[in-house]
Amino acid sequence: MKLIISDLDGTLLMQGERALPNALFRLISELKQHGIAFAVASGRPYIELKKFFAPALYDMYFICENGAVVLYQGKVLRKSPLPIYKSDREIVRAFSEELGSLALAGTHTIYTIQDNPMVSEYYKEKGLSIMKLRSLQSLPEECLRLSVCRRSQQTTETALIENIRKYIGKDVHIIYEDEKWIDIVAKDVNKGNTVRWLQDTLKTTKNETLVFGDNVNDKELFETSAHSYAMEWASDDVKTRAKYTTDCVISAIRGYI
Repeated sequence: MKLIISDLDGTLLMQGERALPNALFRLISELKQHGIAFAVASGRPYIELKKFFAPALYDMYFICENGAVVLYQGKVLRKSPLPIYKSDREIVRAFSEELGSLALAGTHTIYTIQDNPMVSEYYKEKGLSIMKLRSLQSLPEECLRLSVCRRSQQTTETALIENIRKYIGKDVHIIYEDEKWIDIVAKDVNKGNTVRWLQDTLKTTKNETLVFGDNVNDKELFETSAHSYAMEWASDDVKTRAKYTTDCVISAIRGYI
């Protein structure tokens, strides 16, 4: 095995847990000594992930924003921004005003253009600060993810998609985080495509890659490995995409080293 990749929430971070076990950091160090690369692949931003993995910050790869950016030792190796921000950012203003509250993720910072308690509280609970912009045109970097919080639960899925296609464009990937939040990333951004890039970069094959996940946004991740694991509490649909199941990532990894 040359490359091991795991999702965070519901996979490495069990349900209800707020911190990762010390055994994981000892394992990551051991993997590095054996020449095995370890990566976390998550929908969370780097500024959040690096808090969870602080003891192993320079010993692993970070695949963040569902694959929109990859970092190693604090350096950006690959970035896939939303194309729309290279042209007309004001379209997004109209979109947010009609649909709901808006947050934008850069590589190291979360931004907003609205004074909205719901957005501020959401990131405050995660221990993250959010930067208020005067306008979207003042965004100081490329946007990796656009997150929209629905104004009303009455908004149907069809209406959501219609608004996203109307104001953002057709070439996007829509990810439903929960009942309130929708994430929008570039069309080809997913964990699987980014892992394939990392495999090419590290000259690692599908048979030399071990992956773990538990949710629908891990389905493309499973396709990158001949040794894919879904967590036992994952849905049946997710389990059918993986080759094996497990209730402990650390124990499963130790079976390969």
